[in-house]
Amino acid sequence: MANLAGAFCKLEQYSEALYSSQKALEIFQNIDERYSEAIVCKNLAEIHHELGNLNRAIDFCNQALALTTELGIPLAKDCQELKAKLAVAEVEQYPLLGGWEDESEAVDEIMVEIMNDRAAHPLNQKLGQGIT
Repeated sequence: MANLAGAFCKLEQYSEALYSSQKALEIFQNIDERYSEAIVCKNLAEIHHELGNLNRAIDFCNQALALTTELGIPLAKDCQELKAKLAVAEVEQYPLLGGWEDESEAVDEIMVEIMNDRAAHPLNQKLGQGIT
């Protein structure tokens, strides 16, 4: 199943690759074949990334990284590189999560505005939790 998933990936048939990989993962988990499980988890992370399922990609990448680190296999380095790639994709998908490191004044202004809005909320006024 895992080899079939690889062939589907090369053909950019990611839905078929996803199905084959999920079946392979089930089999490897059932027989406690952790080395192969780690490989399939990494492959699933890559497939989900290609399909635009970033959260699932990150989840599978984290699973693969945990397994490869625990087993002490060289694939751990590939998983770390994939995790970095997914982090960049996450910032691109959700630009408000990153890209503010050079904008400290803008961040400060936004935080002041948030705190002022919070203080002005009627419940906070009623409870006496306004900003002083």
